[in-house]
Amino acid sequence: MKNFCKFLVLCFCLAVLSSCGDKSNVIYGTTECFDDFLFYSYTPIRMERTLEISFNEDAQRALANEEIVLGLFQVGENGYKPAKNVCLYVDGVKQEDNQFKLSVVDTEVKLALELLDNVEEGYHKYVLKEVTPGGGCLDVVEFVGFGADDGILIKKEVVTNPLKEGVIWASIVLFTLSIVWLLLSRCVFWKSTGFSKVIIDYNDGCGPRIIRLDGCYELVCTNDRTQSDSLIKKIFIGRRKFEVNDFWEKPVTISGGRGAGRRITTLGANNYNIIGERRR
Repeated sequence: MKNFCKFLVLCFCLAVLSSCGDKSNVIYGTTECFDDFLFYSYTPIRMERTLEISFNEDAQRALANEEIVLGLFQVGENGYKPAKNVCLYVDGVKQEDNQFKLSVVDTEVKLALELLDNVEEGYHKYVLKEVTPGGGCLDVVEFVGFGADDGILIKKEVVTNPLKEGVIWASIVLFTLSIVWLLLSRCVFWKSTGFSKVIIDYNDGCGPRIIRLDGCYELVCTNDRTQSDSLIKKIFIGRRKFEVNDFWEKPVTISGGRGAGRRITTLGANNYNIIGERRR
């Protein structure tokens, strides 16, 4: 009889735990999970809301010296079952067996749910049911605004690791910029020469030397046998041809000659008395 009276009091004039007045389905929270990538790992998210509790005078008298124990249950096709693969926190404290106590002196409580890794992707619905030993005065605690069936609706989404996604996008941007730069370097800034070969006769009895320049943007005549371009420079600027001979005490560079009216440019040639005809 005592429990029945408590039940009438609570159902008729008590137990308003509220966050808002909307009775439509509302998502309590969303957890975005992702696989570990490099040094960035997934950290479980606590979906928390503060619920206000209001007990009227009749309820306060009926439950003055008692506590209500509530447990978290999952709603499935076969009814309610104790929630698994989820952790319940009340006021920041993890609750053993996903249960916690309420009394008439409580005015608000912070509920937080944390989904574990092995929870399936999609929507999951939970309710709070009374599990007070020997009790029975409260069947289901009403959460106004957490769903038409007083449920706590949670959504789990599997997303791409943010670091991995950033690396992918950075790689795409870098690759695109590299392609654009290669096109500009080859077609605008460092065009290949308009002539395919240069013939030089050093008058050393060995006859003319034929230097082929296919794809090179410049011919460098030097006596420095260590001079060369790095692989990075060859990729992002272009190739140069080096003609090494002790004759070139000061370097001479030859370039240009591509397109109508574009002249062949020789830098450093004024240091020498060069006689010959420029041919394309």
